[in-house]
Amino acid sequence: MTTEDREQEQTAPGGDLPPAPSPSPGGYLDAAGQGRSGAGRYLLGTVLVLLYWQVLGAVVALAIARAFSPPGTDLSAIADDLSRPSAFGPLRGFILVNAVHPFLLLGLFLVVTGIHRRPLRTLVTAEPRVRLGRILEGFAVWFALSALASGIDLILAPDSFRFRWDPAASGTFLLLALALTPIQTTAEELFFRGYLMQGLSLVSRRRIFLAGVSGLLFALPHLANPEMEIDPVLLPLTYFAIGVLLALLALRDGRLELAIGAHAANNLFGATIVSFEGSIFTTPSLFFTTQYDPLGSLLGLLVMAAIFYAVFFARADFGGRRRPE
Repeated sequence: MTTEDREQEQTAPGGDLPPAPSPSPGGYLDAAGQGRSGAGRYLLGTVLVLLYWQVLGAVVALAIARAFSPPGTDLSAIADDLSRPSAFGPLRGFILVNAVHPFLLLGLFLVVTGIHRRPLRTLVTAEPRVRLGRILEGFAVWFALSALASGIDLILAPDSFRFRWDPAASGTFLLLALALTPIQTTAEELFFRGYLMQGLSLVSRRRIFLAGVSGLLFALPHLANPEMEIDPVLLPLTYFAIGVLLALLALRDGRLELAIGAHAANNLFGATIVSFEGSIFTTPSLFFTTQYDPLGSLLGLLVMAAIFYAVFFARADFGGRRRPE
């Protein structure tokens, strides 16, 4: 068993955990030992973050949905439409889907700085700064792989794709997506692969444990998405796989930037380039497909993940050298 896989169970006086050894200097899981980091603090922090995200964020989203609805619309009808954001139209629906994520970020900031007494950046890296270039690298590679996969689908099944270009609608939506999607994906990465995985590392540092639990927790809030009706088995597995893959990526890199970039690229590509029928919201994307294949999507995701890993880590792994963190 390697050092990184051993459970870190020794606690310091007062219930705080000292930094555990890591195979890579500056590994971001070590930040779980910075500031005040007892397991009780992580439990309290998780509850508070969920309250900001799922309660306060939902209240604000409901208020925005009410403003978007015709005067006199019953509140229960508005709440029902809120579960189907596409009912409000592409632009308003997109705003509603993303309305809760600033509160997820706010909750994380208050919890990390207030309860744990450390900078928010420590959810990304234990180093003094976040590497923006690393985020952009992850974004560029995953976006390119998404374009390649969609191009292959287009060649194999051209009749299932519809090209649509409305300069006014698409231009406005593109600006909205560029503004809101990075907030959504970064907030989710900071919570699922940052805060929760750092807290779970107080229980065990086994990669299979951290990645498995992270994937499961990531899939849970997506189970309410309308697209689950397409395939209630394969689509949850797809979200679980995404969560596991992003977790393994963060653990291998020892920091969160690549996962942040890949997640943003995945969602931005799906919102602006190729969307599919039955998605949580309908967007004025460049292409629209009416034949979404859950199994093909899952297999394609695994292939893309393998290529992504090879681009960043194969040379270090198989060349006998580890990339400096």
